[in-house]
Amino acid sequence: MNILPPDLPLKGKINLPASKSISNRLLIMQYLSNGRIRINNLSKADDTILMRHLLNNVKANIDAGNEESVCILNCENAGTVLRFLLALLALQSGKWLLTGSERMKQRPVDSLVKALMTLGADIEYDNLQGFPPVKISGKNLTGNSVTIDASQSSQYITALMMIAPILEKGLIIRLENEIASQPYIEMTKTLMNNAGIDIKTEDRNILISRGSYKSGVFYVEPDWSAASYWYEAVALTPGSEIILNDLSGDSVQGDAVLINIFNALGVKTRQTDNGIVIQSINRPVQNFEFNFSDYPDLALAVAVTCTALNINARLNGLKNLKIKESNRFEALHKELSLLNPGIDIINNDCLFIPKQKTPVKTKKLHFRTYDDHRMAMAFAPLALVIGEISIEDPNVVSKSYPDFWKEFQRSGFKVSDESQATLS
Repeated sequence: MNILPPDLPLKGKINLPASKSISNRLLIMQYLSNGRIRINNLSKADDTILMRHLLNNVKANIDAGNEESVCILNCENAGTVLRFLLALLALQSGKWLLTGSERMKQRPVDSLVKALMTLGADIEYDNLQGFPPVKISGKNLTGNSVTIDASQSSQYITALMMIAPILEKGLIIRLENEIASQPYIEMTKTLMNNAGIDIKTEDRNILISRGSYKSGVFYVEPDWSAASYWYEAVALTPGSEIILNDLSGDSVQGDAVLINIFNALGVKTRQTDNGIVIQSINRPVQNFEFNFSDYPDLALAVAVTCTALNINARLNGLKNLKIKESNRFEALHKELSLLNPGIDIINNDCLFIPKQKTPVKTKKLHFRTYDDHRMAMAFAPLALVIGEISIEDPNVVSKSYPDFWKEFQRSGFKVSDESQATLS
C-alpha cells in the first residue's frame, strides 16, 4: 500500500473500534455465566471473532457428548485467545488440542500451564516443551492456590482469575517477580467485580471467592490502544484537531495514559460529551523517557512519534514486546533505523532514540509489517513527515482495527489504487 499525506492538517471525527481486550474477557465471562451476561458493542476485530467462534465450537463439542474424540481448536496468532482458552478448557469435559500459527508456536505458555497443573489440570505439550500446541483433558480442578511468574504476561493471570469463581474453593493467586501490564489485571478485576465476583488483593496475592457470574449487560468501550495512532498523527501535524468519537478518559483501560504521554509530545486532550478532542498545539519536550512495562501496546506509536519529531527518547520496559504477534522489539528497531540509524537497544529492554544533528533526508520508504497489526498502524502516519511511504500487507490491521484504512482515508490520507480492495 502506498500512502500520501493529507493536503491540510488533520480535521474531522474518527471512529475507533470497540476494545478487543474488554470484548475477549467478556466472552469468557459470558461462557462461564451460561449466557447470563449480555454484551453490547462487541469488537469486530479478527481476534474477537475468532474467540467467539472457538467458544461456540467448545460448547457444540460438549453438547454433542464428544468427550473421547479430540477437538482441535486453532487460535491462529491470537495470544489472548489461546491463553484464555487454555485455562477455560482445563475444566471443560472433553479432550482438546490448542494450536495456532507458526508464530503462535513460538510464544511461551509454560508459566500458565504449570499454574494450571498445580490446580490439578491434565495438560501435555504436543511438540516443544513450554510452547503450543498443547493437549488438554478437561476435568474438575481441586486446587485453590497457585504461584505464578507475573513478569511474562498479564494474560496468564487474567486467564486464572476468570476461571477462579468456578473452582470449588475459589482461588488464591500469588504473584512472583515484577508484574507486567498491571492495568490489564485491574481491567479484569473491574469487569469481574461488575459481574458480581468477589475479588480481594492483599500485597501480591489475588483472592477470588467461589461464586457465579450474575446476569447483566456490559457495554464495550472504544479502544484506547487504537487511539494511539491518531495521537501520533496529530503530534506529527501542526494545526491538526480531530475528535475521537465516544472515547472517554474515565476508562477501565490503562492505555488512557496516552493523555499524559502525548501531552509531553505536543498534543492537548479535551473531554467533550461526544468524545475526546485532540489538538496539536504544544511544543514537544526535547528529552522524553517512559516505562512501557504496563502499557506495551502503546510503545510502537510512541517510538515512531519520537523518531519522527527528532527528539531524544529513552523507552524502557520493552522486553515483553519480543513475545507479541511479532518480535516487536526487533521489528521496531529495524524499521525505525531506516529513519534514524543511531537508534540502539540497551540492556535488552530499552530503545534509545538519539536526536540527529542532521536528520536523514525524507524520501519514499517501504516499511515491513511482520504480520503484525500494530506495526502497520504505527508506521502509517509517517507519510506526514516523509511525504510518501509504502506499507507491507495492510490487511493485518483487521486483527484489532478492521476499519483503520477507511478512517485513515476519511481523515485525508491518500492510498494507492491497488489497496482499494482492502478498504471495502
